[in-house]
Amino acid sequence: MLVKKAEKLRNFELAVQELNNFMKRPWWKIVSGRADDSYLRGVIKSLCSHCATLVRNCLKESPYALHVDGELISTLMGIFEINNADLVVISPVNKVINSREELEPLGRLLNTYLAQRSGNTAAQDDRPLDLCCQGSALYSLQSSMNHSCAPNAVLFKTEKDLDGHVVVRALRSIHEHEEIRISYIDESLPLEERQRALEEYEIFCRCPRCEDDAALRSSCYGIDAHSGRESASEFFNCQAMVIKSWINRVGFLAIQRKEVSSAVGAHHWQLSEQLARFG
Repeated sequence: MLVKKAEKLRNFELAVQELNNFMKRPWWKIVSGRADDSYLRGVIKSLCSHCATLVRNCLKESPYALHVDGELISTLMGIFEINNADLVVISPVNKVINSREELEPLGRLLNTYLAQRSGNTAAQDDRPLDLCCQGSALYSLQSSMNHSCAPNAVLFKTEKDLDGHVVVRALRSIHEHEEIRISYIDESLPLEERQRALEEYEIFCRCPRCEDDAALRSSCYGIDAHSGRESASEFFNCQAMVIKSWINRVGFLAIQRKEVSSAVGAHHWQLSEQLARFG
């Protein structure tokens, strides 16, 4: 696609400018960084170079084919790895099968198979085929949202969101000019685990929740370190406060997500239409 766009613009650098809308890290660095494995890093680099060779062979008639190298493939894979969002759309197979009488037996067969897979044995074979395609996609506006361990919004889809749009729903009231932030990770994790999970994004989070957790944790260990044996009860009391605080936050998140799952209307925004208001 980039090569085709470069041919239209007659400039490869202009064609890849849109990639700047996304967080960019080499694919080999993301994957190998999780395991800190130099061998794996080499394997991924070699794989990207081989993929680039195959792409160049397919596009050898294009004057821009030589721009496709292992580094570009690694960048594209890395962009997708850390920026993609879930995508659900209605399958085009539905229209083909439901509109042709000779394909009705195939539709009934597929319905029976899908019903068995879902455990819905009461499903009718003669109902219209209703397949969905599930995958992931890149959305430049959604990808520009920053992270917070105390997010005010969440990516959220219902069974009715089948138009290919990414959906963002508020977890609470969002004030005018307040930045919309989502969580890139499981925000119910303890501080240390959240920090490790965010290393993939090269983020050291300093959101209010992380600052509070770090301060509380530091005060607990400070009591233990400077007060000696007599501080043991204070130390464990403080640790209990940390656990209680964490449990309260998990409960809060559960309540908020339950509210989100039942919310309609006011907190349902499609990025393509609504987010500009909160710029």
